[in-house]
Amino acid sequence: ERAAEQGGHSLVRDPIGWARHLDALVEVAARAAPQAEERSHSVGPPMLPSGVPPDAGAAFQSLLSDPHGFTLVIDGHNVAGALPGYEVGDPTARRRIDSAAASAVRQARGPVRAVVVYDSSREGERVDTTHRDGAPPGVVVRFAPAGTPADDLVVAAALDADRAVVVSSDRDVRERAETGGALGVWAKAFVEWMA
Repeated sequence: ERAAEQGGHSLVRDPIGWARHLDALVEVAARAAPQAEERSHSVGPPMLPSGVPPDAGAAFQSLLSDPHGFTLVIDGHNVAGALPGYEVGDPTARRRIDSAAASAVRQARGPVRAVVVYDSSREGERVDTTHRDGAPPGVVVRFAPAGTPADDLVVAAALDADRAVVVSSDRDVRERAETGGALGVWAKAFVEWMA
C-alpha cells in the first residue's frame, strides 16, 4: 500500500486516484512504444560470421542462431537443381526442400518465416499455397504464374521483408535482393545444411 501512495492519497483506497495512475502509466508506455519499434528496425540485415563463405553449409547454420530472426526466401527450382539425384521439376525434391524450410523455421533461435518460390507452367500450381494445401507449417510455397519469372517473385519476397535471407545460386537473383538489404546465400549452402 505504501508503494502505491501518490501525492498523499492511498491508491488502494482511492479508485479515482488509482485510475489516474493507470492512465499515466499507459501514456508513458504509449510514448515509449514507437522508440522500441524504431530500435527493432535498426538491427540491420542478417550477416554471416567473418570467414564463413556464403556457399558453405556452415553459413546457413550460423544464420539460424540469429536472435532477431528473418524471412527465409528460397529459390526452389534453383535449390532442386543443386540437390544430388533430383531433377528440377521433381515433386519429391520440392517436398524435401519444403520440409527443410520447415526444419529451419523450427530450429531457428529467432522468429523465421520461410517462403519457397517455384517456377510452374501447370495451371493448378499458379496460386499460393500454405500448410493447409500441402506445405509444412511455417512455410509458404508459391508457384510463379504464367508469364512471371520465379526469380522476380523471389526478389519481391526479399524486398518485402524487413530482414531477408535469399537462398539461390543465381547471381542476378542474389544481387537484386542484396541491393534491397537482403543477405544472399548460395543454394549449395542450403543443400549442405539439409544433408
